[in-house]
Amino acid sequence: MAVNLEFKGRDIDEAVKAACKRFGVDRDALDIDVLSTGTTGIFGLLRRPSVVVRASLKAAAAAAATDVAPEPEATGPAAPKKRRAPAKTKAKSVPPPQQEVAPDRGQEESSPESRQPRRPKVEPSPVPPEYHEQLITELGKMLVLMDMESQILIGEENGKTILEITGPHVEALQDRDGQTLDGLQYLLRKMISAQLPERAMFVVDAGGFRINRAAHLQDLALALAAEVREKSVTRTIPPLNPTERRIVHMALQDDTTIRSRSVGSGLFKKILIYKPGSQRRRSSRKKNNRPPRTPDK
Repeated sequence: MAVNLEFKGRDIDEAVKAACKRFGVDRDALDIDVLSTGTTGIFGLLRRPSVVVRASLKAAAAAAATDVAPEPEATGPAAPKKRRAPAKTKAKSVPPPQQEVAPDRGQEESSPESRQPRRPKVEPSPVPPEYHEQLITELGKMLVLMDMESQILIGEENGKTILEITGPHVEALQDRDGQTLDGLQYLLRKMISAQLPERAMFVVDAGGFRINRAAHLQDLALALAAEVREKSVTRTIPPLNPTERRIVHMALQDDTTIRSRSVGSGLFKKILIYKPGSQRRRSSRKKNNRPPRTPDK
């Protein structure tokens, strides 16, 4: 197979001479194709003075000549030949062995943040009384814009300030597992948190929903944990916000026969409840494409 190489020069003769020198033959032994004759540009701009030709040995010359190893294109007759540096053998770096650390229960194990050092726990404190009126006013404005004008009571419980919404719209605010309350609480916190002390904490509630919801999640966690122990299966709680996930993890933290961990991404994550070691065995079977074993009856 003929070797085609490209050569450059200030004119065609210079490019052809470079080709002859590279192949070590006369002009008659080469097939020459002119690829570019250069351009003068416009008003001297965008000039391309170099000529580019493609050269290859003719069939008769190629049969008589020795094999010519292709090289990168030459830049002219005066261009020095580049020598290829000997290939260096790269030493394979062996990563240090990593120790597997069992994640703490109740942490967000699936996110990178869970591997970082824990921050010191900050105990919440109620909102100072001088900010109570502002909290009630801002929350009331949002309810008016939602066409849910209501009465707002303020109090304290477990080191937190409670903003209790009362009136005819309580049931509507409790729908969808309290997501409307979560949204109101999030917006109010964004609006006023910069003015509050760092540890000040408040909760937006309606008709005692938060207390009833916490009791429901605790009962659900205990019921699923009992099922996991009895049937050796994994159970899942649908996506919850961080506060509700913490309620579940706290309800199960003293049970040494089961584990709980949060999985997923974003604000809302699922909670898996399983026996110690079952998740590891399941992942290894999945990796090896082996069918799961059926427990003995």
